[in-house]
Amino acid sequence: MKTIFLLPVFLFASLYSHAQKLEATETQALLTVFVKDNTKKPLQGETVSFVAKKDKKVYTGITKEDGKFQLLVPEGDSYTVQYKAFTENENYNVLDMPSVDGAVEFEYDLIINPPKM
Repeated sequence: MKTIFLLPVFLFASLYSHAQKLEATETQALLTVFVKDNTKKPLQGETVSFVAKKDKKVYTGITKEDGKFQLLVPEGDSYTVQYKAFTENENYNVLDMPSVDGAVEFEYDLIINPPKM
């Protein structure tokens, strides 16, 4: 009986954790990343990382069907933007995340030219 009871609780907790919406805080900015091709078509399943200059910590997201994902990154640092291309990461540019009062949200558009097959 306990096993049957724990399974629904586990499933509910798992579903709830995936449905939570990220929100900016005093120390972490909400970064919404859009990945599109050169025709502005959203790209699903693309991996983009932000590597912090100060502590080298890596913040990574994978785009959903709409070509976007969200993540929280600490304010007051610069991040090297890396795009996963085949087996290697390509550095794109540096994103400066200022430290400001209040909750901050940023949008970052990454336009890529996929290789022609």
